[in-house]
Amino acid sequence: MPKLFLPNAENVIPTSEGGFTEFFQHKTLKVFPRFLCSLNPGDVLVTPAQIEPSFQSYICSLLDLGAPEQTVINVKMAASCLLTDAIKADATALQTIKERCQGEDWFVEPYIQTEPIFELGQQLELPVKGTAQKYLALGLIDNLNSKDFCKALAIGAGCQVPPGMCADSSSTLEQLIDTVSAQLSAQNEQKQPKLMLRKIQSAGGAGNLAGTADELKTALPQWYGGSRVLVEQFIDFETVCGSLSLIDDQGCHFIGLDSQVFDTHGGWCGFDYPANLTGSEADEAMSKLLADINRL
Repeated sequence: MPKLFLPNAENVIPTSEGGFTEFFQHKTLKVFPRFLCSLNPGDVLVTPAQIEPSFQSYICSLLDLGAPEQTVINVKMAASCLLTDAIKADATALQTIKERCQGEDWFVEPYIQTEPIFELGQQLELPVKGTAQKYLALGLIDNLNSKDFCKALAIGAGCQVPPGMCADSSSTLEQLIDTVSAQLSAQNEQKQPKLMLRKIQSAGGAGNLAGTADELKTALPQWYGGSRVLVEQFIDFETVCGSLSLIDDQGCHFIGLDSQVFDTHGGWCGFDYPANLTGSEADEAMSKLLADINRL
């Protein structure tokens, strides 16, 4: 079954967040060419980004995706920077999609399941695969993508989590930065411990800000957009493991672990699946993580 892949990567950040448009134009747009690697032969990718022709031809040849011009459909980006809005407003692209997705058991696969994706699927008369719509309506995706929700869930299940506090206003955020900094200073005998601020609904690193208390408070006027923010100790990690879930009509199912890989400067490099962990310490950590997940 061929898929119409709609990589709505812009939805990893709330559109109401300050700096959304700038982040999309300077960061998110650069991600879209990578989604070619998520296709199978016969699939079609819809993207607002112009993909370098030589790269597109190379990936299509490498993965046997077929003719490049039949694999990618470009749309004119909407003012909202939302892919669903762009497709609906681009009559030429919309017609091309309808013509291209005829005659077979096509389905829509999004990067992130949203209500506008379901609405677009209805307009295209194509089924939408992914998270069941009833769970989307119940807010399950928002909860699973919420850092403070998952942290509270883990604490309730007895899982170990980084200590921290949550702020929902700029004044509270400044106070918590000072409070957490003072606590870490007392514990670690550091005058200027490094903290991490994490917006609870932002992904892709867009909602993270690290630094000392003074550095963070200086950056707040430009960075803070009014959302809830976790204030935690900065952890200098190399690899982060995550649990993968399938959410279908029967509920939420744990299907495995992946790991995110970072370079020596903390830059995100991609994923390993399954999580590539070796050694006795890793085995012990994996066993504990699986036990924690099963408890959740």
